[in-house]
Amino acid sequence: MKNQSKFYQNALQYGAILGLTLIFYFMVLNALGATQSKIAGLANYVFVVVALYMGNKVLRDQIQGGYLSYARALGSGTLISTVSGVLQSVFMLVFYKFISPESLVQIMNIVEEEMVLSGKTDQEIELAMKMSGYFMNPAVMSVMTLLGTVLMGFIFSLIVAAIVKKDEPMFSN
Repeated sequence: MKNQSKFYQNALQYGAILGLTLIFYFMVLNALGATQSKIAGLANYVFVVVALYMGNKVLRDQIQGGYLSYARALGSGTLISTVSGVLQSVFMLVFYKFISPESLVQIMNIVEEEMVLSGKTDQEIELAMKMSGYFMNPAVMSVMTLLGTVLMGFIFSLIVAAIVKKDEPMFSN
């Protein structure tokens, strides 16, 4: 039971570190006006993979006595991602509802401009903007952030768990 509570403590710790890191990174990108940059967005994935790896490595080496099953590593990574996603989704709700609601208008303008540049018709743009409008509110963005973070974390955890796992020998004492 002691290892179980340490399992959750580890996931909470690394989930909080990841969530706060991604929030800080978002704030830096926002201050620089680079939140829509695809290259800067790739760094999010690097942060996630590093946090999942480190969290699972600590779980394996310091909590589980040097062994970690694939399933437990996958569960740990998914839990780390869930904690991170909860933090990020609460932040997104507060940010877009209270701190910077005008950011949503700026995002919509960028989306519309990209559609115009790609040669979409006025009717296609109007329909797409209407659909985008449903998703561009703080509550929906918050939920989508949580779901996206958990899903992305699960997918990365599938890979990280395969790297970090170390099964106990079958005939150990």
